[in-house]
Amino acid sequence: NGIRMAAGEVVEQFSVKMNTPKVTVCQVRHGYLPYSVEASVQLQAAESVLKMVYTEVLREKMGGTYGAHVSAQLSRFPKGRSSVQIFFDTNEAQMEAMSQAARTCMDEMMDASKISTEYFDRTLKNFQKNMKI
Repeated sequence: NGIRMAAGEVVEQFSVKMNTPKVTVCQVRHGYLPYSVEASVQLQAAESVLKMVYTEVLREKMGGTYGAHVSAQLSRFPKGRSSVQIFFDTNEAQMEAMSQAARTCMDEMMDASKISTEYFDRTLKNFQKNMKI
């Protein structure tokens, strides 16, 4: 279909007058990854871990949002492609710090040794419970 994700970092900002000002941050990481059931399960696990990490960092430690939404997908067509998206609302004063913290969390996820094993253990237990393994 010829439609592909943009390469590199793309920043688009727009303003709308609001009664209660807020900022919505959306960050997307994507790459090419051949589709397989194993890769799909691994991406679901990464999504679960990231939800916990973002809750701890962005909500609990920084207090800058009520929560972050994380969505991870793996598609087969037109090419095997993975994407991870994070969305959260915050205030204008905290936007830069929150955005940087979210990027740092994602970077650390790429090196699993920087993420607490507690998150992986909780994810595994949740998978086992849901799949009745």
